[in-house]
Amino acid sequence: MTTRAGSGTSHLTDAYQAGHTAARQAASALAGHAPTLVIAFTTDQYDQAEVVRGIRAATDNAALIGCCTGGIISSDGPSSAGLVVLALWSDVMDVTLALETGIQAAPTLIAETVADRLEPHIPAAGSQRRAVALMLADGMTGS
Repeated sequence: MTTRAGSGTSHLTDAYQAGHTAARQAASALAGHAPTLVIAFTTDQYDQAEVVRGIRAATDNAALIGCCTGGIISSDGPSSAGLVVLALWSDVMDVTLALETGIQAAPTLIAETVADRLEPHIPAAGSQRRAVALMLADGMTGS
């Protein structure tokens, strides 16, 4: 049962190169394994689609979650511009992604919908596998 993690940071101005550089840096710590999950946080000066394209190119299209934020915190300290990437590989981690819209109008319904979609993927009692849920909500909606 092994899990490896690596992080990468970029302050490059080109969105694709910033995403690619940070993701490549993060993935380099995984001892040659392709990431199981990639988590990215980026600031709004970037073309987000290009950041995603750069990250995906460097991580073999691994499962990817993330969001745009007002700032990032990395090993370099806090910054109001840039992006950070966390790459995870594990021989005991399975990833299931779910995306729903409408959290501002119906937060309870959306939470229940996501829970229903994830429930079939929860490991059975007694399994050595564990379940973790990460939820990234749109901070602009106030929800």
